[in-house]
Amino acid sequence: MRCKRTEWRGFRNLAVQRIEWGEGLHLLVGPNGAGKTNALEALSLMTGWGPFPGRKTSQMRDWGGDGGVYLSGEFEGEERVVSAAVVGRSTQLGCNGKRCGAADLRPRIPSLAFLPEDLALV
Repeated sequence: MRCKRTEWRGFRNLAVQRIEWGEGLHLLVGPNGAGKTNALEALSLMTGWGPFPGRKTSQMRDWGGDGGVYLSGEFEGEERVVSAAVVGRSTQLGCNGKRCGAADLRPRIPSLAFLPEDLALV
């Protein structure tokens, strides 16, 4: 499975943007507070895994605004999957234009994230 495109609006400190991902390995680099972890958490949300441990849905909104949060991604592999997440009081997920639950989305977009506290596993 390959992430082909991501888009986010109103998510933490990330500027509104659409990213077209090429093939191969991608590294997110930057100083503390640049949004690297937030970008990874956006991917976690749009693949059905939700916010990282210890974080609440209410903390997802743009730090400087009061609007909603919209995340989407396009993934290609055995099938093409377009996912969407709208975060308000709860998180609503969509897959290929239809509302779905996390349990429906997770097996369609296999993903794995390691956080700094997980490095002991490696």
